[in-house]
Amino acid sequence: MDERQVRRYTTSSAGPRIARATKIPIDELAGSTTRHRELSGEWWACWQTWNEGDETLNTHKIRMRQQGDTVEVTTPMRGVAPLGAGGHLWHAEMRLWDNEILMGWHIADQEPIRSKGTVYFVIDPLGTYMTGRWVGRDHGGSIVTGWGAIAKTGDDALDLVIELMENER
Repeated sequence: MDERQVRRYTTSSAGPRIARATKIPIDELAGSTTRHRELSGEWWACWQTWNEGDETLNTHKIRMRQQGDTVEVTTPMRGVAPLGAGGHLWHAEMRLWDNEILMGWHIADQEPIRSKGTVYFVIDPLGTYMTGRWVGRDHGGSIVTGWGAIAKTGDDALDLVIELMENER
């Protein structure tokens, strides 16, 4: 099929259906050479949170599964908190913007925890870590926020959050 014909299909109403059926992003079908950053795999996340008013830093092993610009995140285990009580199971869905921003929502997977909110991360130029913030509600319903980081090891994620906290002061 020639390039003009492919462009006609991808710009028509059939384009999104073709993209879903082939699991190929529509811009790639249309011949775009933009390469998407690949984030799928096992990572570690660290969150600055609070437990009954006391600050805690929770690290979690996470699994990221990327399809195009959509990234699904799941936690296979509860958090490990070197500075306080452990975290809860959660999942998130995020979108990759311009290969440099990852943002979306998160929600707890454990009853009776009602935590849910948004996340915003900036990806480092080499794609080896992400730093940002989360905003959500606490157990009492108040809006809370904290730093977050995603890296290839738990220690790296923890160090990044500590650095963000120190730079804020």
